[in-house]
Formats: sequence, structure tokens, C-alpha cells
Amino acid sequence: MVAPVPFDSRWHLDKKVPVSIIIALFAQFAGGLTFVSRLDSRIAALESLSFDKATVQRDRDQQQDKNVTDAIQLFRSQLDRMDDKLDRIIERPRKP
Repeated sequence: MVAPVPFDSRWHLDKKVPVSIIIALFAQFAGGLTFVSRLDSRIAALESLSFDKATVQRDRDQQQDKNVTDAIQLFRSQLDRMDDKLDRIIERPRKP
């Protein structure tokens, strides 16, 4: 069986809480609210910045893709010209 807890050792609230503790708790609560309210604006700013960077990166990727495509087309055209020149050299009659 559980022994009863004496009345003096139970938790209780009395008027012995210093005013400085109450003021400190209110100040901490107000600071927390201020931090949370500013946190939302900072997150919104970071999301906006991230979206802007994503747009710039997408444009850069598209430009790089276009540059690579152009380079490949130029390379293929040069290979075709080289192939034509080689065919002409091979088909040319040889001199005895």
C-alpha cells in the first residue's frame, strides 16, 4: 500500500514567488514571440531568394544546353566535311 504524502511536502502555490522571476518569465515569453514572428519573415525572404536562384539556374542550364547542342552540330558538320574530303581523296585516280 502507498504511504500518504504529508501535506507540507506536496506541491503548492503561495505568494513567495519573487516579482523578478515573474518579470523574467514575461520578458522571455515576449522575446520568444518576437523571435517566432521574425522567423516567418526570414523564411519568406529565403524562399524568395531560393526561387530567384532557381530561375537563374534554370536559365543558365538552358543556355548551356543550347551551347552544347550548337557545338555538337558544328562538330558534326566538320566531320561531314572531313568525310567528304577523304572520300574524294580515296576516289581520286592514282598516278602511276
